[in-house]
Parts: sequence; C-alpha cells; structure tokens
Amino acid sequence: MKKKLLSALAVLACLFVLVLPAYAEQDGPDVKAEGYIAMNMDTGEIVLSRNMDVQQYPASITKILTALVVLENVDDLDDTLTFSENAVNGISADSSTLSPKASVGETMTVRDALYGMVLCSANECAAALAEYTAGSIEQFAVLMNARAEQAGAVNSHFVNPHGLHDDNHYTTPHDMAMIFMDAMKNAEFAKLFSTVHYTIPATNQNPARECTNTDQLLNGTITNGGQTGVFAGKTGHTPQAGRTLVTACERYNVRLVVVVMKSDNACFYTDTETLLEYAYGKVTGAYPEPVQQERDDYVTISTSSLRMRQYASVYSAVVGSLQKGDRVHRTGTYAGWSQIEDSGEICYVASQYLVDDSGQPAETAYETAEATTAEPRSEDAAAAGQEDGSEAETEAAVQPSDSAAVQMSSAAAVQSAAADADAAQTAAAVTVTAADAAGQRDTENITWELTRENLRQIIILLGAAAAVLCGLLVTAVMIRHGRNEA
Repeated sequence: MKKKLLSALAVLACLFVLVLPAYAEQDGPDVKAEGYIAMNMDTGEIVLSRNMDVQQYPASITKILTALVVLENVDDLDDTLTFSENAVNGISADSSTLSPKASVGETMTVRDALYGMVLCSANECAAALAEYTAGSIEQFAVLMNARAEQAGAVNSHFVNPHGLHDDNHYTTPHDMAMIFMDAMKNAEFAKLFSTVHYTIPATNQNPARECTNTDQLLNGTITNGGQTGVFAGKTGHTPQAGRTLVTACERYNVRLVVVVMKSDNACFYTDTETLLEYAYGKVTGAYPEPVQQERDDYVTISTSSLRMRQYASVYSAVVGSLQKGDRVHRTGTYAGWSQIEDSGEICYVASQYLVDDSGQPAETAYETAEATTAEPRSEDAAAAGQEDGSEAETEAAVQPSDSAAVQMSSAAAVQSAAADADAAQTAAAVTVTAADAAGQRDTENITWELTRENLRQIIILLGAAAAVLCGLLVTAVMIRHGRNEA
C-alpha cells in the first residue's frame, strides 16, 4: 500500500512539473490569443512567446505547409489538374472556396490552384492539389508530416491539406513559425504568400475569377496605427481553432514572423498588431522600458469621450468609453497610460485626459529602466493619448527618417481624425518634431504585461519549484524504503 502511495505521489509530482510550464509559459504581452510567438526570421531568435509549444488546431494556416509540399514536389506549375468528386464535395458545406466554387471535372493549372488556395483560402483547391501531388489526401499527409519534421516542427501532426477540423490535426505556434520561415526560403512560396490580387483565367467550366488575399493586414484593409511592413501572411478559422494568423513583417531591416493561435474574430488582427509593436520595440531597443507605478487615487475625465482599452496599447481592443466628468479609481500608471477599475474590471486609458480633484492634470510621472541608444521609433507619433481622446489634437505621423519638424495642415488633420469614430474635427494645424514624436512614442504607446499576470507567473514558478522538491523528496523516500525492505 505504501509503495502504491509513494508511486502515485511521484507520478503526480512529475506531471505537475512537466505539464504546468507548457501552459504557463509567457514572455510577452497578455493578448486574447491563447498561444503566440514572434521570431526573428533571419536569426531564429524567439522574441516573444506565450504557450508557444502547446498544441492547437491550425485551421487554414495549414495551407502554408500544403503550398510548400506542392512547390517542392511538382516540377511544372503550369501543368493541368482536374477537380475530383472528392476534392469538390469532400469538404464541409460551409467551407471557404473559390467564387464560384470549382466544379467536378473542372481543370486549371497547378499555379492557378495554388493562388486560389492561398488568396481565397479555397479548400477544394487544397484537396485537388494534394490529390495531384501525391495521389490521395492520405498520401499527401505523409509528405506533410515528413516536411514539417524536416523544418523542425516536433509537436505537430497533419491529416489533411486544408486545415478543416480533425482531432488528430494539430500544431503549435512555434512549429508553424519554423515551417513558415523554412518555406519563405523558397522564392515561389514567398511570391505566393505576398500576393494581394490574382486573376485565375477562365477554365473549361467557369469564367475568370478575381482573387483577393483574405489577410487584411496584407491587403491594405487594415492600416490602423501606421502598421507598415507586413509583406506576407495567411489567415485561418474554424469553430474549434478560433482565429489563427501568420504574419511576416519587416521594419528597420529586421524581419519578424508572428503566429497567433486560438484568438477570436474581434482580436486576431489587433493581437498581431500588439505583438508586432511590442516585438519591434524589444528587438530594436527603440525606447526605454517603463516601470509600472502603483496608484490609489480617484481621477476625473477631462475630455468628452475617452476610450477604455483592454491592455495598455493603442492596438488593444476597446472595451468601453468614459464621458467628461466621470470619476474613476486609478490603481496604477505605466508611461502614458493609467490603469483604472471600472465595474470591478481592470482597463486602461490615456493619462493626459485625467485631472485630480483640484482640476490639475493627474500625476503621470514614471520611472524607466536604463535607456538605450537605438534610434526611437516614430510611426504613429501621437500614439495612445491622442488616439483615445476625442478632443485631443490630431495625430501627426512622423516617418523614422524625419529629423525636422513635420507639419500637418488643418484639412489633413481633420481627415486623420475622421478615420477614428470617436475623434472630433480639428481646425488647427499640428506641428510635431521628430524628437517630440519619439517622446510621445516612448511614453504613450507601449504594450505591457499586467501586474496580476506577473504575480501569476511568480506563483507558477514557485509552484513548479515546490513540485520539483516534492518529487526529489518522494524519490529519496522510495529509495530509502527499498533499502529497508532489502
């Protein structure tokens, strides 16, 4: 009985040590996505991560691997393939497809099917390509798994070419980043996943089709906050996988790939934007790292409408708004942000629109870690405070190379403000120097981890350490018990 009890305790301790870190792992901001990674595409350095090795369902980012396997196994992309009954009707009725959907017996080139699969996320194209390349979906999956392993993906298993749900079809953010970085070495792949528009010529059964990439960060639909540099990517979605997204971006001669998994419809793009912002700040050392300051005071809103954000970033989701005269409990400050409590929930507002009980600007002084010497980032110069205050001066975008003052005319200011639902029209011209813009950037637009998240991580680490000690103790007791019996 004692042996069984000791064995059980040992097993439990081992499980705690092995499983807990996988679900607790986080080195980056707290966003909606349950798992993410940001990697330097040239050095392989992991810049940010959260549950990067925890298995998730990939949905259509599976097509990254599918495209790579096709490109490496098909000699002539202008050869013709034929859509089979299985390729057309073997996918779920609500699948993403070409428009119009391919018909049984329709023919097109391998190249056209690849562009249809990537830009339109067409599942019938993925199935047809798999059958053309390997003879069947099952045989193609064998090639997929072999190629994934070759790329360094050690926690993945693929059973189909399109990513429609299967319990045995899974990967991790880390594995997808490894596969994508390896695939981007293929020039045809890089061209394919960077293309925004493509025309599939008329076929034997359908007229020409116009394809537009579904990735809104790539196709220009989303330009929020001057998020420039995105040059390749792939979206994914199923009910089980949630929203998945792979994004390649280049800024300041640094190429990063960001993978988010298990996000949702409202947040998968803003998650990616937040991670890009945070990662480039970390990689380039573009601004000093602020230190959060605890506060316990009440402040009043001084502008007509002030957004509340889920996290301390202009790319974070808006969770509500406050009106002029509203009095709120402030629990902390971080650069240009104030952490407030609203109906028991923690959220963030731009500090510059808060006043104390005497009507004076609320204190927002903060400490910074040792400043770096890297050139300050200056995209979206006005950042958090001016983006969130409806009575604020309009944002002035300053390019990284600007060293002189940048002027924005009244008309341009009004146009910029109109792009934001809560922004009021601005009549005055705005002049911002590059140095001022950098200062705004440094103090108002940095994503950070919540204090409660840091506390949670410390507790988890202490728990893991305790489990290790417990395991060692149990092992020692078992050894001693064995000697006594001997």
